[in-house]
Amino acid sequence: MRNCRQKNVGPLLQRVIYGHAEDWEKLFKRVQNSTASSLRRQKPKNAEARRIQWTTGKNLNRWFDNWEEDLVELGFGTRDKTGAVYIPLEQLSRIGNFDETCINLDGSNTQRGGRPDVVMYDPRFPVVGLATSKSSLTSTLITGSTAAGEVFPPHIQFQSKAKNNDTEKINVSVIKYAQRVKGKFGCAEVRLWPITFGMNEKGGMDNEEFEKYIRGAILPLFPDVEDKPGYRILLKVDSGPGRSNLKLLVALKLLGVYLYPCVPIMTHVSQETDQCYGPFKTQFLQNLKDVCEGRLS
Repeated sequence: MRNCRQKNVGPLLQRVIYGHAEDWEKLFKRVQNSTASSLRRQKPKNAEARRIQWTTGKNLNRWFDNWEEDLVELGFGTRDKTGAVYIPLEQLSRIGNFDETCINLDGSNTQRGGRPDVVMYDPRFPVVGLATSKSSLTSTLITGSTAAGEVFPPHIQFQSKAKNNDTEKINVSVIKYAQRVKGKFGCAEVRLWPITFGMNEKGGMDNEEFEKYIRGAILPLFPDVEDKPGYRILLKVDSGPGRSNLKLLVALKLLGVYLYPCVPIMTHVSQETDQCYGPFKTQFLQNLKDVCEGRLS
């Protein structure tokens, strides 16, 4: 690695010190050329080993072939003369996908929108972080949409130290500023649907809270649900908590609701709902940064 001492900047530095200001640019370029080789750049492409091993053309084709077969078998689509699956618009509104995203107040969750594509750094100096909130308060936001483009009402899971339902509290301003969502879903006309809330100790999903979410937030959107072709609901889900609850799966199937596993070990690129989180999390992190900087100043 080259060092600026090898470039003999001593005389030039002396001229700058003794009043030759016009030599600043020359000095800067010389130092820059001497240290540029020390800079590194990278575009993070971290991936788990199991994700790399599973994501093969054979496995992906197998999943999508099974997806087509199940759509036809459950009555969501039919095959045309060419063998392609056709899904009518009324059935697209009954195929949904939702996902969870962590919302915290310490500014550390920057998976979407907050991380630059390329990071420049000098390995000789420590990489320090920006000043931000030190709150460890964390909530979970769940939302999604149907294949027809209708957005599910968001669900917010708050942290609470309450030991029973009687002692749970929520700030009334949360309800005041929560916007309702317009959609038709399984109803005869378009309606306005409210945001739903939940509470538990960690502010995240578990078997109990996931079942409450399905029954309290998703099923009311489809009052006509029935376990027969044309009236079923197909929900694509990841492998998060509560998805493999056998008791819930059986109960939902009897109602005509099918939880369908998404492509395994996905990234945010292939998870449909994750694509919708980008603008929201970008603005959330920017607002959090602005508030913290305003408090510091």
